[in-house]
Amino acid sequence: MFAALKRLNIYQKEMYPIISRLLLGYLVFGEIYFIILLNHGIIDVKFGIQELVCGFTVFSFLFWLRIADDFKDYELDCRLFKERPLPSGRVTKKDLGIFITILIAITLVLREYPKVCVNLQTDVR
Repeated sequence: MFAALKRLNIYQKEMYPIISRLLLGYLVFGEIYFIILLNHGIIDVKFGIQELVCGFTVFSFLFWLRIADDFKDYELDCRLFKERPLPSGRVTKKDLGIFITILIAITLVLREYPKVCVNLQTDVR
């Protein structure tokens, strides 16, 4: 268990730095969120748990895409980028598969928790 966590730590450090990608997730969410609000004429903006969860959802989705891309390009990476964590064997496909399953489950639980998701329809009059 701890060995798998060490391997995942290697992966995130080299392939998906958590802090910068979390900030990116919130930035992307914020851009979309404010465009939607402005298009609906909403100027009274309040931040709460909904916005935090939605920013995390974008972060989670981008992380899933990163891992999916590594799976898709595994054979090519083994030839061209042998130093990367997955082709070098420092992280296994099983490690990433388990991690992404847990990450998606956490994201879905957060998104489906009652009254957590952004619901612009209640704001639009």
